[in-house]
Amino acid sequence: MELASREEEGVTVVTVRGDINAATSDRLEREIAGRIAAGQRRLVLDLGDVRYVSSAGLRVFLIATRQTVGGAFVLARPAPAVQGVVEMAGLLFVLTVKPDVAAAIAAAKPA
Repeated sequence: MELASREEEGVTVVTVRGDINAATSDRLEREIAGRIAAGQRRLVLDLGDVRYVSSAGLRVFLIATRQTVGGAFVLARPAPAVQGVVEMAGLLFVLTVKPDVAAAIAAAKPA
């Protein structure tokens, strides 16, 4: 798994490439936790290049959602397989998912 990040319109965009599974989820969790610890409470996770997310990855998404209270945590560009996992887990009522990065940034920006 590869991670890259950038700031855009006051929102931190973390781009993920590769699978998010038991072997890689700790790294993603540390990346997100580090951003939050640094005061970045508006995060977008760009999943456009992620083919697979396991339950370990879903756990990271849920933790990030809880840790960004008062901010925003938004998933962007999930592939159909990733979107399906999120839906099957019943997490669409907890997670914010947008079809592209621009919509995710708009959803994460302060009102």
